[in-house]
Amino acid sequence: MQTSSATERLLKRDGSFYLTKQNTSLPAGSNQHSAVTSCQTLLKQSPATSTGVYWIDPDGGSKANAFKAYCDMDTNGGGWTLVWSYSFTNYTHFNDDSNAITPRPNWPVKIKGNVPISTISPLNDTDYNAMNFSLWKTLGRQILIKSNINNWLVCQPVTGSLVDWQKGDINCTITKYVADRGESASAPSKFSPNINYGPMFHSKGRWNSSFYYFNSYTGKYWPTHDPSGKNRPNQKKNVLDPHGNIYIRAENGSVVDWQEGDINCSITKHVTGPSHEFVPSRFSSNQNNSYGPLLCMTKRYNSTNYYFDGHTENHRPTHDPLRGNSPNQKKNVANPHANIFIRSSCSRRQRQLKEPKMAFSFKSKKTLFSATEKKASFGLEKLIICFPVRFCVRDKLRAEVQTFWETQDFVTFFAAKCKQVQELGDFYSEMALSI
Repeated sequence: MQTSSATERLLKRDGSFYLTKQNTSLPAGSNQHSAVTSCQTLLKQSPATSTGVYWIDPDGGSKANAFKAYCDMDTNGGGWTLVWSYSFTNYTHFNDDSNAITPRPNWPVKIKGNVPISTISPLNDTDYNAMNFSLWKTLGRQILIKSNINNWLVCQPVTGSLVDWQKGDINCTITKYVADRGESASAPSKFSPNINYGPMFHSKGRWNSSFYYFNSYTGKYWPTHDPSGKNRPNQKKNVLDPHGNIYIRAENGSVVDWQEGDINCSITKHVTGPSHEFVPSRFSSNQNNSYGPLLCMTKRYNSTNYYFDGHTENHRPTHDPLRGNSPNQKKNVANPHANIFIRSSCSRRQRQLKEPKMAFSFKSKKTLFSATEKKASFGLEKLIICFPVRFCVRDKLRAEVQTFWETQDFVTFFAAKCKQVQELGDFYSEMALSI
């Protein structure tokens, strides 16, 4: 759309606003070049995204190895990336030794099964494939288990973790009942990664309390899918196309929000030998019987990098680069100490609003026309106004802008805000406002 001659003249006047027509790119995840790290990332960027297939790049960096993945944007808040879809080799005779799940992921079971291995990302619930297991942990540690013959579970790691292949406790809830509620037990509380030919979700005694056992061998055992948690063939019967699925998303942790969950850490400086250091993957805010937070993996006390102990009689403040909760800190240091610094993690991409019909950047402290006139003169359904800010825009500022847009002269408010920002310094980022 061409701007008017009056607007063109304004572009040349000192002190006036500048209009820059921006080419809107394709939506995130719509092609290889716009791949996102996970379905959860995509949902955060575009909350209206529907369930379907999108491009993801779990390891970040170059998009050359990005691939298509299926995203569930509806179940339990959405943001789930499908990593495995499976069926059964003998569903009709479910507890026969000839029955197993198929295919199997390339996970590190101690005793190898004999069903085919898949490393291809499944594109729907009945596309029987499995994403490369090494990528699962890059998507998160919270898992969703779906099946049309057993109850659906959402499980979070405690000391055990499927993606870390770590035996221990898990915190699971039933998110959908496939079996009758009266015949269903409470959700499993333990994960065991190496039970013969596959991992198991169970409660106490494994074989007598299992809900899901992913057996991958057609010569022995069978793949338990028991809603009663008794390791019996109580799966739903006479189901057309019986299958199951595993989805993953991150359970985001935060020190400043005091939120237990996954964190993404990297080493920026090696104080000890670089070949011996490991980064934590989880923040634990309220570990039982602890006097401070932990940065750890999943087993917490025996996989801890940092434990900020605040009690002089119990425990000790772990600073272990080997992530073993042992006294492996650097020795004989004069004035030993540590610090925590904080900065905003907002990115320009996160601040921008997606898919505007047309967008303009306002890069001056004042305007000659109100935003309403601009919106009307160009016949826009939506106008994106970008103006410089030196800090990550929070909801409070956005709410202030929206309030002024509805009740007062937007231009006056805009000029005042720009003046406040200019006084902070010369380095600006941008805020995008949709009107």
